Amino acid sequence: MSRRGGWGYIEIPLWEGIYPYGFMDEHYRLYLDPEASETVEVDLDGYSFHLSKASIGGEILQAALEEGGLHPEHIIHDERFPGFAHHYLGYLILRLSTLKGEVEEVYIEIKGNDGVKRYAAEKVFSDKFRDYFEGVLKENPLPYRFLLKSSGKLLSYGFHGAGDETFFPPPSCISKDRWWIGSTYYLIFPDSFSGLPDKSLQLNSYTRPRRRLGGTLKGIIEKLPYISGLGFDAIYLTPIYEAASYHRYDVVDHLEVDPSLGTKEEFMQLVKEAERKGMHVVLDLVAHHTSPCFEFFRDCINKGRHSPHWEFYRFLVNDVAEVDEEILKRLNEFIQGGCRFPHKHFSSELPFYETFANNWGMAKVNHYSRDVKKYFIEVLSFWTRFGVGGFRVDVGNALPDSFLEFLYRSLKTMSEDKVLIIETNYGIDQYLLGKIADSAMNYDLRNLVIDFFIRKRTNAYTLAQSLMKIYWKFPLYVSNSLYNLLGSHDTPRIIEYSKKLDDLINAYAFLYVVYGSPSIYYGDEVGLRGG
Repeated sequence: MSRRGGWGYIEIPLWEGIYPYGFMDEHYRLYLDPEASETVEVDLDGYSFHLSKASIGGEILQAALEEGGLHPEHIIHDERFPGFAHHYLGYLILRLSTLKGEVEEVYIEIKGNDGVKRYAAEKVFSDKFRDYFEGVLKENPLPYRFLLKSSGKLLSYGFHGAGDETFFPPPSCISKDRWWIGSTYYLIFPDSFSGLPDKSLQLNSYTRPRRRLGGTLKGIIEKLPYISGLGFDAIYLTPIYEAASYHRYDVVDHLEVDPSLGTKEEFMQLVKEAERKGMHVVLDLVAHHTSPCFEFFRDCINKGRHSPHWEFYRFLVNDVAEVDEEILKRLNEFIQGGCRFPHKHFSSELPFYETFANNWGMAKVNHYSRDVKKYFIEVLSFWTRFGVGGFRVDVGNALPDSFLEFLYRSLKTMSEDKVLIIETNYGIDQYLLGKIADSAMNYDLRNLVIDFFIRKRTNAYTLAQSLMKIYWKFPLYVSNSLYNLLGSHDTPRIIEYSKKLDDLINAYAFLYVVYGSPSIYYGDEVGLRGG
């Protein structure tokens, strides 16, 4: 947000609808809008909380519907968004929405060298306020316009809106077929997957111990025939970098393989052998934060503002000299211990730098810094040379769009055939996929599938309508690239939600038939429990 006097401001363009929202400070404290008159309860995977409620445009649309007649001002076709006009695998896809019941039929006229052709669009779904029309035409990217039939009369809808006959220019968004469109992923948490040194290790609970179990890259290589035999197209690995913890999201060095996992030579072997079996390897890119043991952070603590890396992070003090000596002593002891053993007081003290979730062991970087951008270009370039198929960006929902777009453009400059997937946890349709990333983790789908197939909280109509609203926002090639999942390293195992095998089978079958790229978290294919 930008500051104006004593207020913070942000402007976000939104379609009509109901939006839960709130404000969060640098220490993850949530604030509701004191000027909002209503709140709404939000349930994210069993965690319920209240947010302020913003109703955008609903009253205006309801009044128009009650008034009757045709309202051209509420017809939407915005060619600036690829979802409304794009070309994919020889098909021209065009979309338009109108107020519900105001238009009986929609036609699309295409202007080519042999004249103007007319096609009928299909009404693909409706919601409380709108009807949504789509044309999937076996045509080249050509100029187009719409004809709307309302009360038996035809109304043209061209570049300048209702009543205009000017053709829209051909869609500029044209996609080639890429390996990640409709691919299947196998998600591996390396530390606990395979190659554990202690074959007799017995765990007495389903909760994963918060320590290293010793999985290795060699162990993954040994399991490649098994993974390939299940028909997967790609393996997504959570972080393999040198790090302080077993999960490795507190990276110490992005350019090294954690020694407990193996070597860079073994990683190269993994990539090459996976490729020989027709599979890509996708790496987790931790670009939101680093460990305090990261070289640049240690230099900041030692030199304060005199460090050339001070702007690499988001410190909440002007200099380290302002920090209480006892707190600084605890942090230095933590760093000297390899950032493995947090001080007992850390749980009750707030860091003097921005973090991920107030975790002293995850220092947030400054994504507006040139040095940060330069560093992560180096990281992308380094691992791209190993032949990886792309990257999944950790905590993508908390990174600025400008930084995500920078990563995306940088990666595509290195190779157009590398995928960039961002982590999102809610509201996937609010992200400009195709501009800031190729794909995103589709937790929205996960919640809908669990509510319908397992919790039985909703009906088929609501499921279908909710999914269509997501797909409507995206080009077909993005919809078919969405990383669809029922489980991951960040969620309970899917088997914990239901003991009814048929429910789980139906949920996974659905995952494989809807738009997107299905993913299986390792072990879910056999009903594994725990981490």
